[in-house]
Amino acid sequence: MDIRYDRAVIPLSDTPLKPRMPTNSPPLDDAAIPSAAAAEEPATAPSVLIVDDEEGIRNFLSRSLERRGWRVTTTGSAEDAALHLERHCVDLIILDIALLVHATSAVVLISSIIVHVYAALWVQGTIRAMVEGVVTHGWARKHHPRWYRETTGKKV
Repeated sequence: MDIRYDRAVIPLSDTPLKPRMPTNSPPLDDAAIPSAAAAEEPATAPSVLIVDDEEGIRNFLSRSLERRGWRVTTTGSAEDAALHLERHCVDLIILDIALLVHATSAVVLISSIIVHVYAALWVQGTIRAMVEGVVTHGWARKHHPRWYRETTGKKV
């Protein structure tokens, strides 16, 4: 089963993930390394950190994941998440998806504006139309036939 949230899909597998050791932890001695049989069964449930500024979304995700056996920690800010990650290792981090969607949308919008401006450079008469506000009848007929019909009353 998956949770769908703001166009992102969070897979919820039936097999729990094995917890990882934090990268800043001291090396283990040979006595502390579990046997192969013990390594097959995870000692604890996988952990997830949910970072979202909307409490309702945090609560919804938290309840959904806890029902499936995850250990859930929630926070409302990136600063709190960074503090948590300094002290604890988590298997999965779910960030505020809306921020990612908005940032991606902004990049797409700005890119389309830039492409639109540069495309105008290759169409003869377009720059003059933007700078001076004047176009020739031929340019208007070719690039904006409806506007041409409305202003001149002639058919294209």
